[in-house]
Amino acid sequence: MINKMSLHHKLIGLLILLVVVPVVIVSVFSFSIASKIINDNAGELTRQVANEKVSYIDLHNLSLKHDLESLSFNRDVLSQNRESLLNALGSITRSNNDILQSYLGDESKQMTVYPESVKIPENFDPTSREWYKKALASNGGIYVSGPYKDALTGKIVITLAKAVHLDDGRKGAVAFDVDLSTLRNRLTATKVGKSGYAILISREGTIIAEIPSGQSVLGEKQGNIKYGRGKESKIAGFNRSKETGWTVVAVSLKSDYAQALNYNLTTAVIVLLVMIAVAVICGIAVAKYATGPL
Repeated sequence: MINKMSLHHKLIGLLILLVVVPVVIVSVFSFSIASKIINDNAGELTRQVANEKVSYIDLHNLSLKHDLESLSFNRDVLSQNRESLLNALGSITRSNNDILQSYLGDESKQMTVYPESVKIPENFDPTSREWYKKALASNGGIYVSGPYKDALTGKIVITLAKAVHLDDGRKGAVAFDVDLSTLRNRLTATKVGKSGYAILISREGTIIAEIPSGQSVLGEKQGNIKYGRGKESKIAGFNRSKETGWTVVAVSLKSDYAQALNYNLTTAVIVLLVMIAVAVICGIAVAKYATGPL
């Protein structure tokens, strides 16, 4: 009787092993493949979002450069007739809601600003300002500053400036300040997956649009990184703007892309439990038959 019971248990155990071991191996292999595919998809999604936002930034910057280029060749600007100059500066400022103010400074230290409500300090010397110096040193190119906080409005802005030769022979620089609020709002409104987000970092490492941690991508042009641990882990895709040198980082949270992994894992566990139950039932039936009287 004891030998029969021992054989009975061995047969049940053997059948369970024959069923469960292959199922476990296949499940682990399938889960590993599914995990790689899902992580690759998350990486591809973040790269696509970063690429899309970089294209928008480049187009935005090229449009601003085109506006400034046109202004630098405007005869009303070069003639330096004050009324005509203000009309030209006003026209470009009103045409773009992101331009806060436009201005012209020259080597005689004269400064004209639109809107005229902007107060210029007494003895203000435009030739001492970085935008003026960099514009003259750009060899006909357009100088674009890094983002900075405007002292008057508190907004994050950039300055674009270009050297000009006035009709009377003097050198000068025409420039405007651009509010980055529209750009920031568009980026911060970006959703990557269900709850991911986009980040914008200047070439100097300044955070232009909200970000937790992004310094590690500044030395690279594009790609993917993973950071964080456990439930806080994330996949980020990034790309650098050719026009500005700014880096867009699109972040996907693990809680988003892990849902598919959790579903696959849950399915695998359920299948495994069902197979164990079937193996036990079949094992009992086979054991009874094998150990029963002939």
